[in-house]
Amino acid sequence: MMPAFKSRSLLRKRRAFVLLESMLAVAIFAIGVLALGRCMENCMKSEKYRREEGLAQRALANYWVQIETGALPLNTDKSSEELKGAWSGMTMNMAREPLQLRNEKDQEIFGLYKVTLSLNWKSAGDTITREMSFMIYPRQRNGVQNGRQTPVAEQQRAPGANGAPTPPATPPARR
Repeated sequence: MMPAFKSRSLLRKRRAFVLLESMLAVAIFAIGVLALGRCMENCMKSEKYRREEGLAQRALANYWVQIETGALPLNTDKSSEELKGAWSGMTMNMAREPLQLRNEKDQEIFGLYKVTLSLNWKSAGDTITREMSFMIYPRQRNGVQNGRQTPVAEQQRAPGANGAPTPPATPPARR
C-alpha cells in the first residue's frame, strides 16, 4: 500500500489535469463559437450584397427596356433620377451621345445613340456604381426625327410614283 501523502499528491495531480483538460475544452469550444459567429457575419454581408446587386440589375434592365420601347424618352443628353420604393437610396444617371458611324457606302448614319445607364448607391459607407451601355435607334413618332420636328410634307410623302402616297394594302377578301 501507498502512504497517505502519496495518494493525496496523486489525487491533486489528477484534479489539476482534469481542470487543465476542461479549460482546454472550453477554449476550443469558444474558438469554434467565435469562428461560427464570423461565418454568420460573412453570410449576412454576402446576402445583403446579393440583394443589392439583384436590385441594381433589375433597375438597369427596367430602364433599358423602357428606353428601347420608347416608354422613357431620351430628350436630354444627361439626366439623373432618385429611385423610389424598393430602390430607395439609389440614383439612376442616364447619358446619351450621338454615334458618328458610317455605312458600307461611307455615308453617315444619323439617329444612332450610345446610351449609358449608371446606377449609384451607398452600402456600408462605400459608394457602389454599376453601368450598362447600349446603342439605340429611336423610333420616329409623330413627325419627330433625330430630335427635330419634321415638316408635314415630309411626313405625308411616301415612296409612291412622283411623291404620291401609296394606298394602304388591303387584305384579300375571304370566300
